[in-house]
Amino acid sequence: NANNRITLRNSSISSNASNDFGDGEGGAGVIRLLAMGDIRIANGSINAESVRTAETVNRGRIAINSQTGILRILRETELSTQADTSGFAGAITLRARQGSIRISDSDINSNFDANDFDINDSSDADGGAGKIDIVSQDSLRIINDSSISARSFSVVEEGSSNDEDDASGSIFLRSITGNIFIDDSRASTTTEGSGSAGEISVKAPQGLLQLIGEERTSDDNTEG
Repeated sequence: NANNRITLRNSSISSNASNDFGDGEGGAGVIRLLAMGDIRIANGSINAESVRTAETVNRGRIAINSQTGILRILRETELSTQADTSGFAGAITLRARQGSIRISDSDINSNFDANDFDINDSSDADGGAGKIDIVSQDSLRIINDSSISARSFSVVEEGSSNDEDDASGSIFLRSITGNIFIDDSRASTTTEGSGSAGEISVKAPQGLLQLIGEERTSDDNTEG
């Protein structure tokens, strides 16, 4: 029923594949939150980190789904998926199937961590961000210095993909019947090394799209 709610405050959830010995390989588990009613996450973190994940390995992903209520991500909350060493980060999906979504003063990101690699050596590391897909039936609000980002490094060869629908490192923001309001917030996709940054798509087919002080970028940082 609608009273079936999830509230996370000052809490963290993580699923991590270890690389303590330097040669580990594996995907983090799926983190899934499902409620019939409201979901509220404030001042929290949800993280899934994978190591050396091949295309056939399950990658740690985050799925948060409210069936009838409002989904709120608030107060410096961070949702993140990450691939370390080489491989692919998992997707992040947020759904409010009959309600609205509000993201305020929070970060949602999917990254390949290339900090330990030479950006000019494409053979040294190869990885992609996961798809970030945020869909509400009613309004979608992204406000108060929130950030949605996907960052890849030396993206895989043409024809390979991090996700089933070939949308790795892309960001999709959709309101089915309501408005999308983005104020003082950012959406960005980037790639370093080689390859193209992911797509950014913002759609409100039956409502209004309002962008106030918003930054939307899709950058390729290819050297050579």
